Amino acid sequence: MLSVVVFNHSESPYTIEVTLSRPARDGSRSDARVFSGQIDVEPDGQTARDDVAEKRRYLVEYSVFEDNSSLTDQDHVHYYPGDEDESGTLAFDIDPSGTMTRR
Repeated sequence: MLSVVVFNHSESPYTIEVTLSRPARDGSRSDARVFSGQIDVEPDGQTARDDVAEKRRYLVEYSVFEDNSSLTDQDHVHYYPGDEDESGTLAFDIDPSGTMTRR
């Protein structure tokens, strides 16, 4: 199973809305939503959501909110089995400007 972890390298708390969907053949999002939820991470902290989905190909869409109110980043990444780190997680970092990037 795939887990998601977010590392916050800022002095503000963040809420991340994340959705994992199986991509359509053309690479766009299909209607097959596998996981949708929020991840709250404290200043200079980390939060993990364990076993959110099977290790399959996904379109990962996310929105990042500072103090659960101000949108600071919104983007997507593609996950392919084997892309996770050695611990089996899909990891992200939030920098001091509120931008989230994949590790």
